[in-house]
Amino acid sequence: MREILFRGKHIHVLPQNKHLNGTWVYGYLSGENYINTIDEDEYGGEFTSEVLVDPETVCQYTGLTDKNGRKIFEGDIVRVDEKIYIAFWNEYNFEIGIRNNEESMGIVYVHPSDIEVIGNIFDNPELVG
Repeated sequence: MREILFRGKHIHVLPQNKHLNGTWVYGYLSGENYINTIDEDEYGGEFTSEVLVDPETVCQYTGLTDKNGRKIFEGDIVRVDEKIYIAFWNEYNFEIGIRNNEESMGIVYVHPSDIEVIGNIFDNPELVG
């Protein structure tokens, strides 16, 4: 069974959290603008925190890792045989390729061991030209 996991860019609302603004948080989607993170306390116990995120940056984990063991999320920019693609979900499954106006174009079918995550569309838009 695939791990259901999301990421999104933190939006701070409290002055003491300003340093977290724009950092990635990982966890479970809790509404359109929130991700519940699972954290560990100093005693090894787990607790959750609800974190406000920019809904435009919310991406789902594909359930796959690249050749370096890095989790592949939709919106990741990946390299396959020296070519650059974007990871995304179509209606039914994960794909990598070129996407134009919500339509899949130039889909590449490869084994995850041939994929290397090199960035994402939010932090590294220059990688996709």
